[in-house]
Amino acid sequence: MNSEFRRLFLLVEGADDSLFCQEVLYREFQTTFHHVQTWEYSQRTPSELVDLLRSIRAMNADYILFADIDEHPCVTATKEAVENRFSGLDWGQIVVVRREIEAWYLAGLSASATLELGIDRVLEVDAVTKERFDQLVGGRRQHQTAMDEILRYYDVEVARQRSPSFRYFWQKHVE
Repeated sequence: MNSEFRRLFLLVEGADDSLFCQEVLYREFQTTFHHVQTWEYSQRTPSELVDLLRSIRAMNADYILFADIDEHPCVTATKEAVENRFSGLDWGQIVVVRREIEAWYLAGLSASATLELGIDRVLEVDAVTKERFDQLVGGRRQHQTAMDEILRYYDVEVARQRSPSFRYFWQKHVE
């Protein structure tokens, strides 16, 4: 049995990503890692992230950086943009969420859960933007409430079936 203390840092853009990681991913990663922590980088300077990466390496810890594809034409362009902004990233540790994290929230809802929550079922969840998510859940005012409700119904297996980008992330970093 390996008794080495293992840490994982989940580097996320903002609060919605952080909540998703805490509620969906922590329990999965805690079977492999002793300590899992999120760190929001959108309001930080590039040098702060570079300093954190240096610390992560010094601790012999692991990390995954999540980035939305946003308006980039493809995953490669997104990874290149992230690499240009934050030097020293390992290409294999950058996970691109298609289109935005709200897509992964919706991906985990079964047909019955969407009915119960009163949210229209979206067939191509990976194309969902923050704005489309807000339309589906009743506007920006309800954004956080909807995310909390969705997480109560969240099913990882449904998300893996409905979202190719979530399935790819899961196969590469969790299984």
